[in-house]
Amino acid sequence: GSQSRISRLRYQLQGQDPICTITPSKNAGILPLDVTFSAEGSADYLGGSVTMKWDFDLDGNPDAEGLTAQRTFNAPGIQVVKLTVTDK
Repeated sequence: GSQSRISRLRYQLQGQDPICTITPSKNAGILPLDVTFSAEGSADYLGGSVTMKWDFDLDGNPDAEGLTAQRTFNAPGIQVVKLTVTDK
């Protein structure tokens, strides 16, 4: 007779960068401008946990960690905020 076989393949997505989103509480205002940033919506594609690090002065060192961070801007102009989301 013939031989039958059932195989179960499980593919695990690896090497995929996490989703990174930033939402500010304010986009403009009078100085000094207090802004709270939220990384809600940032996630790992596989549903794992992630860490969030905020860099407000772009020196490469995190100024805050976690889902939210607060910053007071004292100068007018465009402000750049860097959020690094890393999956564990």
